[in-house]
Order: sequence, then C-alpha cells, then structure tokens
Amino acid sequence: MIKNFLFDFGGVLCDLDFEGCMKSFAAIGFPAEKMTEETVFSGIFQQMNIGTISDEAFWEGLRQLGHVQASDDTLRAIWNSIIVGVPAHRFQALKQLGREYPLYMLSNVNNPHWEYCRQHVFDCEGECLTDLFRQLFLSYRMHKEKPNSDIFRQVLDETGLNAAETLFIDDRADNIATASAMGFATLQALGDEWIVWMKSHGFLK
Repeated sequence: MIKNFLFDFGGVLCDLDFEGCMKSFAAIGFPAEKMTEETVFSGIFQQMNIGTISDEAFWEGLRQLGHVQASDDTLRAIWNSIIVGVPAHRFQALKQLGREYPLYMLSNVNNPHWEYCRQHVFDCEGECLTDLFRQLFLSYRMHKEKPNSDIFRQVLDETGLNAAETLFIDDRADNIATASAMGFATLQALGDEWIVWMKSHGFLK
C-alpha cells in the first residue's frame, strides 16, 4: 500500500537539456571529452553536487578542466542552460497528488541549479512548486548523493517514513536499484511517464 511519494527533480519533474548545455560548452572551446557522463559524475562535478566546494571554486575548476578563459557569469549561464523547466501539467498533477498523499523530494542538485530554479522555475501560475512538498532533501545541502544508501537512510530517519509504503520515482536505474534494495517501492520514469503510471494505478484522475 503506497502512502507517500518521494520524487526526484531533474528528469522527472523538470525537463533538462543536457545536449544543448554541452553544445554551449563546446562553443566556448570546452573539449567534449571533458563533459562525458563518466566525468560529470566525478571530480569537481561530484564535489559541486554534494556541496563540498564553493560556486567560485567550481567555475575556476571548469576553467582549468576545459582550458577556457570564460567569466564566472558566462560559465554560470551555460551551466544553468541545462534546466528547461517544469511543464504546467506536471505541476497540476503534483498538486492533485499532494491533496491526498504526502510528497517529498530527493534530488542530486547543486547550488547554482537550485538558485536558478528558485528564480525562474518554481513559480507556477503564482504558486511555488516546492510548497507542494513536506520536505526537500537536496544533495548539496546534505553532503551526500544518490545512489549511495546513506542519503536514503537520512530521508527515512528524518521523516519516519516506512520505505515499503513510499514510492520513490527517479529517472536513473542506479538510484532506483539502491532504493529498491532498501525496501522502497520504486518507479523509474522520465518526464510524463510517472503521470501515466499514477493514472493507470488510480492515484491521479
């Protein structure tokens, strides 16, 4: 019996444009091989996601990694260009779901992306998306990240949720695997796939 929902943010609620972001980095001379999936989950990128380096140190790290001379503002704009936004129909689906069930968020996210979302993404027709959630668990504040089990354990410890009664929704298979091993009900979904699933299982009309 599902009684709670734990959502990822990027890729599930918020559309991302990874390819467009990488093209923008390439346009300033950043080598493509420095921006592969293998590299963006390690080194300064991982440090940024778990909040162990400052924004300024990250921009400088990007300059050194890519051998580029771009300003902090230019790098910030390109870095944030990966964020497309949350479609209105997803916000409405979340709002409807939240009337009946407790909602929580667990996201691997860094400070520049979160601040950009606060300024440009979370306002949905005069309402704030984050207000729909009882609690937000953000990797850069927790100094932990998915798919490591310790971040899921902290969610359970702080909320008192029963993992078996909580559906975790994420777009990445490795995050889903850890959550499933810890007893969560899980759903791997990208974009609107979670809405389709919710409707087919009677959680949304």
